[in-house]
Amino acid sequence: MNKKQIIKFLKTATTKDIRNDKTVFYKFNEETEFKIYWGEIKQILFKGGFEIEDFYYTTFNEACDNIADWLGYNDIINLDVYVDNEQIEPDIYTSQLLKWLSTTNEALDYVNDALEETGTQDLTQAMQYGQQRHKEQVYLMVIEIINYLVEAEE
Repeated sequence: MNKKQIIKFLKTATTKDIRNDKTVFYKFNEETEFKIYWGEIKQILFKGGFEIEDFYYTTFNEACDNIADWLGYNDIINLDVYVDNEQIEPDIYTSQLLKWLSTTNEALDYVNDALEETGTQDLTQAMQYGQQRHKEQVYLMVIEIINYLVEAEE
């Protein structure tokens, strides 16, 4: 797959929907020209720890958008350094961080790791650091999918 096709996949990989209670959520958009790849894509995601929780879908959507934009300005060969070179931003509001902490099973593990790694005594900073690491894992899954798509077409 060439760079233009990869960007198109990333821009159409998710779709926004609204629940009955009016909350917005994202889901996979499997009805695209890329649908033949979705079986393998899901295996990559779930092997990487992707769970059926809003955090993962929202972050997957964010990662697809951000990486697609990045690819528009950079060479695809440099994709492996994306996470190291780009700032993946955690939420800044405590209410958003607490929502993340309460809606995903691994969030507390990420916060505990952050407390250990950084030595911070500030719980908000630990939650931000933990959420940033959690988001990085989803971004890495998207990069793995891109690498799969590039190889699948060779």
